[in-house]
Amino acid sequence: MIACHFNTLILTLAFLSGVIMSQSSITAQCGEDVTLSCTFPTLGLAANQQVNVTWKKPRADGPDLLVHSYSLGMEKQSEAYRGRTQLDPEGFAKGDASLRLRDVHIQDEGSYSCFVNSELGPWSEETSLTVLSMIPPTMVQEGEDITLSCSFEPERNLQLLNITWKKETAEGRDLLVHTYYNGRDQMLRQNKAYLGRTQLYPERFHEGIASLRLKNVQLADDGVYTCHVKPQLGVSGEETAITAQYGKDVTLTCIFPSKFKISFHRLSITWTKEGAQGQGLLVHRFYLKMNWREGQEEAYRGRTQLYPQEFPQGNASLRLSDVRLQDEGSYLCNVSCELGSWSQKISLIVLSTVPLPVPRS
Repeated sequence: MIACHFNTLILTLAFLSGVIMSQSSITAQCGEDVTLSCTFPTLGLAANQQVNVTWKKPRADGPDLLVHSYSLGMEKQSEAYRGRTQLDPEGFAKGDASLRLRDVHIQDEGSYSCFVNSELGPWSEETSLTVLSMIPPTMVQEGEDITLSCSFEPERNLQLLNITWKKETAEGRDLLVHTYYNGRDQMLRQNKAYLGRTQLYPERFHEGIASLRLKNVQLADDGVYTCHVKPQLGVSGEETAITAQYGKDVTLTCIFPSKFKISFHRLSITWTKEGAQGQGLLVHRFYLKMNWREGQEEAYRGRTQLYPQEFPQGNASLRLSDVRLQDEGSYLCNVSCELGSWSQKISLIVLSTVPLPVPRS
């Protein structure tokens, strides 16, 4: 559902839409041929031993899509890949189960899983394919407004859309330009340089339009922009209530679906707390295998902890130390990866034992 665009403007503004994730990443232009690599161990594998290879494409809204399979000399393909995929059985003896994909389409973008079965046992690898599509150059003058194009295949439930616009920097870090999820703009972590200058068009989401309006273009806006459009896999049930004692530690539980356990290369986990004015306060953020302190509310510094070793079990729970009365309120756990995003609400109630006054003698 992700459309990819690259656009060069007079201010050298460039726009790229897509997501690059997983253990191995490959980028291709629309219409090109590409090889999705998959190698497996062969030491001890007997000559002419049967090897079964299956390539699948995970989907957020259903079972994995069979891309190509080889077993007992028989090959199968999905209709979407008919005539465009090829395996080389002669390469199996060398441990090569790579898949050749011809005439790459925008819809081919996403994660791919390679499964190999032989007498040595099972083996699997993941590869992520990013597809780029060139569009004509656009001209803009400093001080003008401009619309950065981004299109996608619309979902039935537009409330479950997750749209993120980012800008690359020379240091390799992304600046958050605009975010939309849970049915509204989420501007908590928006870069200050774009404050009040960006706008999406929710009324056009049903058309598959996630374009961004950038107002009063400045020379500093020069750069490469990325538009990520992913399905939000929903909000988990009703808000869960957790009670904690003042001064003690508490764990705010957040368990995400198994579909997210495919790849953790760019797994993003963000915990926020609803502020008095309805705004989100950043409690904790994990991204690119790191905990990010930038933007974290001062009140939570040194008091929050995630458990990365439990991410494979779908556990994004937050440990909050030394609970304070001010910690009471509504928290949102948001988990995002290449398949989409998922969120869960937790309500924290803080109990305080107030000492009774000592009677005067």
